[in-house]
Amino acid sequence: MVVTAHISAINERLYTILTFKSDSEMVENNSYFANDKLHGTNDMFRHYLKVYSQILRNQYTYGRMNVLLSYTWLLISAFYHAKRFSSPSKQYSIKVLGYFIRFQDHAELINLFEEIFIFEVYRFRNNVLPTCIVDGGSNIGLTILYFKLKYPDTPVKGFEPIPNLFQLLSFNILNNNISGVEVFNVGLSNTAESITMCRNSFKSNLNWSMIYENPESPVTTVQSALLSSFIEEKKTYALKLDVEGSEITIINELITSGKIKYIRELIIELHPIINKECMPSMLNQLNNNGFQYDIVKDLLHESSTELMVYASMQS
Repeated sequence: MVVTAHISAINERLYTILTFKSDSEMVENNSYFANDKLHGTNDMFRHYLKVYSQILRNQYTYGRMNVLLSYTWLLISAFYHAKRFSSPSKQYSIKVLGYFIRFQDHAELINLFEEIFIFEVYRFRNNVLPTCIVDGGSNIGLTILYFKLKYPDTPVKGFEPIPNLFQLLSFNILNNNISGVEVFNVGLSNTAESITMCRNSFKSNLNWSMIYENPESPVTTVQSALLSSFIEEKKTYALKLDVEGSEITIINELITSGKIKYIRELIIELHPIINKECMPSMLNQLNNNGFQYDIVKDLLHESSTELMVYASMQS
């Protein structure tokens, strides 16, 4: 999720207002903010107006007022901690939509909450639910919590390779007494071995990838696994992937293993900038294996290059 930079910049902008810093001082001390396209108070208010408008015109199975109050509380918490100069390495806890969430970064949590719970980018479109949901790239677990709100009786398998994120993911599932969920500390790939992953943004935990964008990026060693080894015969699956450029690798592995036939629906966040060859190759593979798909541009962040693919197996 590269779009974290946009949300972080907006929050830093309001922090500037709250602490009465000048624009020049903010830009001088924060090149991350200076390089961001969402520069200015007007952009900040336009963003939040868009989000609140989405809340007010949408119907949510978990309650519009719950979404409104939770999102507002998230913003208040973010601005409060920004003004107190909180350490970026500190962990925080907050209650949203009835869940107690432990997390590391307010901007990342706001971004995730907007995409997952407000704009519902991972809402499955088929009326017939699968027997299991697979969440590839679970991060701290918000997508799993969303799935259990929307589809409480459907089992979920979550995969997150980064150790500190997996620790938060496990805590958020166990602490909220979520049943029917299994989580695995592995990254999905076409091999089962130790691999190196890099964090392509120095300021975000949403951008860990197996594809290097910057040779100076922080790296970590994780265990990879084949998704096909977790797909059981005689079950049907809905698959969500947010894996920072590894989408085609995972889809090809499912095709090679023959397990793609058990996937009934896919929601894939594509990252064309990270992996330029991914999109045409993957869409061609989906089409050849009986999927119809729609491609949707990021509705929340106008400057984002990310795309959402919604694919369903043809009957």
